[in-house]
Amino acid sequence: MQENNATSTTETEPQPLITVERFWIGLVVVLLLLGLTLFLGLFFLPQTVYTLTLGWISYLWRVVPTLTLSISGTLWFLCTLSLFLIGVHLVGRKLFRGTPDTVKRIESTKRVSRWRLRWTATLVSLLLVLITSGISLIGISHQLWWMAAGDQRALLRERPLSLFYPVAFIEGQRRRASLSHLKQIGLGMHNYHGEHDQLPIGATVDATGNPHHGWVARILPYLDQPDLFQQIDFNQPWTAEENRQVFEKPLRVLENPGLSYDFKPGDIQQTDRSRYRPAHYAANQRLLGLNGGLRIRDIKDGTSHTIMGGEVKAGIRAWGNPLNIRDPARGINQGPGTFAGPFGPGANVLIADGSVRFLSEDIDPAVLKALSTPDGREVLEENPSPSGNTKGGQREH
Repeated sequence: MQENNATSTTETEPQPLITVERFWIGLVVVLLLLGLTLFLGLFFLPQTVYTLTLGWISYLWRVVPTLTLSISGTLWFLCTLSLFLIGVHLVGRKLFRGTPDTVKRIESTKRVSRWRLRWTATLVSLLLVLITSGISLIGISHQLWWMAAGDQRALLRERPLSLFYPVAFIEGQRRRASLSHLKQIGLGMHNYHGEHDQLPIGATVDATGNPHHGWVARILPYLDQPDLFQQIDFNQPWTAEENRQVFEKPLRVLENPGLSYDFKPGDIQQTDRSRYRPAHYAANQRLLGLNGGLRIRDIKDGTSHTIMGGEVKAGIRAWGNPLNIRDPARGINQGPGTFAGPFGPGANVLIADGSVRFLSEDIDPAVLKALSTPDGREVLEENPSPSGNTKGGQREH
């Protein structure tokens, strides 16, 4: 009899849902699927999982240090939330009566029927989650619409599935930031011209040919950096020890978020790579030349047909280097000394009227040369194509 009981007990013992063998089999399957995904180049799948599960951690890591706590706003929020909690709790207590069966059950167990505080906290928390979710959905919808109808249309035409890639959002934001940097530089140039009646000198050199200072140093007050400008000794070269500390300061407006590096090997001396800060944008040497600056009225070709500067991704100079100027007529993306951008086969360039255009690396050399000279008197015929690009390989933003 005892043996039968032991047998029956053994037979009815619940088996564990996850055994050691099942765990290892599942782990191997997951690793194989992950390896197959990476082998096929489907990087967006693990990236999507990471973004949806842990992406908020990296987001908070980037955003929280930039936030400024408003004491008055925080107190106002806490007071409003407290009043809302009190109101919900009072309304809940007043409306909560219970059905007759509930009342009888409560009376039989000698418990008091009342609206509980934790119910109020749960209800308010649920409402806050719903409000946050609604705001998030609005933001996602706005971002998707911007990608479909805004600056990312070209990207979607070439890669339709990029609509679902998290990297597409990041790439679009970086591209827009670069465009904004170029427009800020253009605004600084025009504000400098408004005060000095000429554009800044591209580079100054002394009688022996040693470079002193460049165009960036002169427009610092118009890039919201007046303190840095006051610290520069313009009687000394930019490489002088008295000026080194200034030019080691980063200027975010001159750093292209589309580049994952400050300098490339060979751009600057190895001993200085961790000290001087880069300029990922250069000026047009035909417009901002040596030891002299043009006036707007000297641009005979028109400000809307003359390049002022643009993106660079190789041959990068420090932002204090006076030689941070290039000749656009040499081509787009044609070598370390030419303009080139990280957002496609071409570069975003700043036009003298303050606008920004994307120039394809396949642009007609004659058109590019005409855009490079301020007074070449060339005639440009812009014949827009159905896609919105001009005949010369330009796209305006």
